[in-house]
Amino acid sequence: MRGSLSDRLVYVLLGLLALILIGMLLASWRVVLYPFLLVVGVSILFGFIRRISDGNSLVPALVAGSVVVLFFILFIWVDILSGGEPTGSTNYVFGMTPAMAVYVIGVPILVALPSLLYALTFTREDLETPPAAHNEEGGG
Repeated sequence: MRGSLSDRLVYVLLGLLALILIGMLLASWRVVLYPFLLVVGVSILFGFIRRISDGNSLVPALVAGSVVVLFFILFIWVDILSGGEPTGSTNYVFGMTPAMAVYVIGVPILVALPSLLYALTFTREDLETPPAAHNEEGGG
């Protein structure tokens, strides 16, 4: 029996959180960080669940996918710059090691990105219409 989309997303979150717990027990920051980035993408999909159920699944997939891909690129870049060590390099960018500069400059920008995409994706009518009334209007 296939569950609803929300059920499947909860199962994915459960699996990812179990993987994060295993990473914590093994003291492996990579096994904690990278599944967490996928948790961010699945959480964004939860925000779009009504739009997905209406049949418009391209925009939510692009938004969630782009955010996750950008976070993966950023943290893989940090992983490469740091070389597995906390300080990572003797070179400096704006007075910080390169990995720290990516965290201080890049992470805040990417953290703001989902909020901006949310504001650009939803209209006031989407937010004010209750789900039951939305479905009665022919949305699903």
